[in-house]
Amino acid sequence: MFLEASIKFWEDEVTEEGKDIRIKKDVHVLCHCINYTESEVLATEYGLDLTSESFDVGPITELQIDDYYPDEEHNGYPWFKCKTEYSVLTEKGKKKKFKRSILVQAIDSAAASVRSTEIMVKWAYTKDCKTVTVSETKIMEILKADKKKSV
Repeated sequence: MFLEASIKFWEDEVTEEGKDIRIKKDVHVLCHCINYTESEVLATEYGLDLTSESFDVGPITELQIDDYYPDEEHNGYPWFKCKTEYSVLTEKGKKKKFKRSILVQAIDSAAASVRSTEIMVKWAYTKDCKTVTVSETKIMEILKADKKKSV
């Protein structure tokens, strides 16, 4: 199960002019876990590592994806949700379409589209794949139930 959680807190920062200001932060994480409770635990542990300020976790919502694909070389790239389609031939010779949503890390939406199509070609064993839509997410980190940061 993939659940997106938001960690909200206030943080002190110093402006270029040297003024102290408080800025509201909203950090989104994707929790790869088995239920909402485990997601809340992962997000809380991450929040404790993230700030010494008090923080709130929530809302936690299910993200409808089949899997995620980090960019091992560029960990700081944004995450994009890509809706893809692929076709296979049935025994009767007709094309049957399938849809799949994946999360990919890429420098921009164009690169995410190319990368998601490449991933689907390898996954579906067919070249009849395409990325239908790409949308940037607010996700900054992937947390796994087997222990904290994985990306």
